[in-house]
Amino acid sequence: YTRQPRELVWWTTVCGGIEVDPDGFEFRVSRLRNLKDLSKFRELESLLETPEPNESLLTPEVFHINRTFRRMTYGRSLIFTERGYVGLAPEQCQKGDLVAVLAGGKVPYILRPKAASKSPGEEGDLGRCYSVVGDAYIHGIMDGEAVEELGQRGGQMEEIILV
Repeated sequence: YTRQPRELVWWTTVCGGIEVDPDGFEFRVSRLRNLKDLSKFRELESLLETPEPNESLLTPEVFHINRTFRRMTYGRSLIFTERGYVGLAPEQCQKGDLVAVLAGGKVPYILRPKAASKSPGEEGDLGRCYSVVGDAYIHGIMDGEAVEELGQRGGQMEEIILV
């Protein structure tokens, strides 16, 4: 969807859009932006394709990419949206769930539609009720792109009820 090379989108996504930069005894975590050199990712990929990978052979930089990859994908599923986005979401995510950017939020969330029932005398539209499945990394909407796209299409935010 972002018209970026597939390999770049793949590695950015499975690393959750972050990179870990070891600095002595400290670790800095920052957003993975403008990734151009995929050689370290390819080095990790080669190791992962071997029958019995030996992580001690990794350079420190590739070791940290491997660590990030493993941490970010644990308990997560690779997802594809109807609009062509790719991302990492909670493993409980299922077809029919909604990717939403909540007003004031910093990351997209996976929401699951809930059947709503009104009590006698209750007012309001309960047709847009959702439960929160969890946060997600969706490549291409992590930096405000969804809000920009909404504005370009002349759309507006919708009110929903989280239950």
